[in-house]
Amino acid sequence: MLAQIGFLGRRVAVHDHLVQAPLAAQEIVADPQQVLLGLLMQRYAGPHARVGAQVVAALHRQRQALQEFLMRRRHQQAELTAGPRPLVFAAVPVRRIDAVGAEGLARAELRPHRPGGRIVEEFQQRRYLPSAVRNYLCLLGWTPADGKEVLPIDEIVRQFEISAVHQSNARFDERKMSHVNAQTLRNLPPAEFAALARPILLETKVIDAAVSDARLAEVLGIVQEKVISLEHLPEFMGFFFTADFKKDEGAKANLTKKGGDPVARVRELLPALEAAAWTEPALEAAFAAVGAAHERKPTDYFAPVRFATSGQGGGAHLLGVLRVLGRDTTLARLKAFIA
Repeated sequence: MLAQIGFLGRRVAVHDHLVQAPLAAQEIVADPQQVLLGLLMQRYAGPHARVGAQVVAALHRQRQALQEFLMRRRHQQAELTAGPRPLVFAAVPVRRIDAVGAEGLARAELRPHRPGGRIVEEFQQRRYLPSAVRNYLCLLGWTPADGKEVLPIDEIVRQFEISAVHQSNARFDERKMSHVNAQTLRNLPPAEFAALARPILLETKVIDAAVSDARLAEVLGIVQEKVISLEHLPEFMGFFFTADFKKDEGAKANLTKKGGDPVARVRELLPALEAAAWTEPALEAAFAAVGAAHERKPTDYFAPVRFATSGQGGGAHLLGVLRVLGRDTTLARLKAFIA
């Protein structure tokens, strides 16, 4: 059996026997295979030839590793001598805070096999903007001098100073990253936001190819200021394109807390809306007039109308929603609600 392989001065330990190497160490490194093969062929023959082959293979692997190491060192030395200074990297320790506030080691939590873990592919599947994720990662362990959190990468590069990196561990807070993602979405140019939204809405069958760019842009112009993520965009704006929209049961249960009987509020408001011009100022005036007539705040009518027309308890500015939804659709949904 092969007991040991290695250089011991000028000797090679093989098969519990020492074979004297008559050549200098530098000559062995220069062409180790031929030297050892010759020695081993002399020392071993017949059934022992396999031992020699194992030694040669092991030495060949060591030689390759040494050559690769020396090549890397030569390249590094050449860069230091003739080129710009090499990049300097620093690792920032990170701890993670999950959705319920419990902390864990980020390195462990980011492993795919851990329950509740977070990996890059998951953020991609949840349609996080790459620029928003990069933006947030840049804030881990570092704060911009101007205090802003949502910044383009060029501005981050301009402001970054290694001396400003915090000494304490950074904390990966997914809620804060979601906030950065939402703010980045809201700040996108309308055309870029529409280009991101259309494939998602088509894929989820919220819209079909017949929906024009102009109509989609009109709806997106209302919801962009309140959008949280592309992941939730279909449910957030689906009611604009179908009468069969999902109704939030939690929002329905809260209707009586905001203005009393929701059906009564819609009945009080409906005649004023039927007579109003379909512009936001005219709709606002109708809410105000009905509120004054019934000694209520205009906002007492907002929640019932929002739920009746969208099935939601919150969202984009209500008057804008009603305007874009259209007179006929809005009135038909309000009448169905009180029927």
